[in-house]
Amino acid sequence: MAVILDVVLNHTSNDHPMMKQHPDWWMRDGEGNLTRETEEWSDVADWNYENPEVREYLREVLLYWANEFEVDGFRCDAADRIPIGFWRETVKALRDVKPGLYMLAEGQNPRLIEAGFDSDYDTALYDRLRDYARGEGTLDGVRHAVLRYDSLYPADARPLRFIENHDQVRAASDEAFGNPGYRPFAALIFTLPGQPMLYNGQETGTTLQPSLFEKEPIDWLNQDLNVLGTYRALCSLRNVSETLQHGGLSMLSVEPGDRVTAFTRSYRDDSLLVAINFDSVEVTSRLQAKYWSRGKWAVLSHSFDDTLNTVLIENGALKLPPLGWLVMRRLK
Repeated sequence: MAVILDVVLNHTSNDHPMMKQHPDWWMRDGEGNLTRETEEWSDVADWNYENPEVREYLREVLLYWANEFEVDGFRCDAADRIPIGFWRETVKALRDVKPGLYMLAEGQNPRLIEAGFDSDYDTALYDRLRDYARGEGTLDGVRHAVLRYDSLYPADARPLRFIENHDQVRAASDEAFGNPGYRPFAALIFTLPGQPMLYNGQETGTTLQPSLFEKEPIDWLNQDLNVLGTYRALCSLRNVSETLQHGGLSMLSVEPGDRVTAFTRSYRDDSLLVAINFDSVEVTSRLQAKYWSRGKWAVLSHSFDDTLNTVLIENGALKLPPLGWLVMRRLK
């Protein structure tokens, strides 16, 4: 297990104990009142990054945790609100003392990856997934979001992909994807390149929106075992497959393209075929790519109710379970 520390370096409370000693370390208006970039966040004040002492102090805070406690990484809150120059200098300093440190930026901007972060939040993909779930978008829009990320970001970027987080409604709620409607969306983020995320309690199927300011432990006594089983299967698949962890992506043409998406993941000499059905009924899809349209396949993961070890694809036809997925490796 790796331990990643959540750090907030954009702002503090309005009564931070160092304010009396260093009043110029915070943003203030012409009358000396505390200010912040987002005015409705009235309970916080922004650090003044124009002051080099602030940059040095906050850099030393991160170095302290990396050196003294050997944390495995940092999740940096509101990272896209902080000057890129600070991140460029700070991430380099951190990696000088701990080369394998994982850096996650809350925000979405290719410059964060260029500054040294491993991952940022793929909010654009999440938004397209929500649009599709609401009937306001298309799977083409989802596919475009994935390909657009690849076109804008460095090749080694590992986008954090999610279907819920602390700022969004619960994935299993009817406001988002529903239960069992969340299943194909979960399968997608676990089989795409990047870093899939499970938010606190997501694996239990809870629809309770947690408070950001109160301790709310996961309610394991009221967990949905079907939801837990789904995430266990997807986590297990991801953990055993280097191809899903590190492989490249190629989208495939598939029919019906408004209900099904399919793509390949390739790494070294291994290639996987992933097909996901977003419809609530069983669908027979048709793959258009010549290489993938026929042959016998070993099933690595699926959401059919029955045991399934192999699949025979003929003339591109592939049967998919309702709200489900198939991940396969071609038998040689």
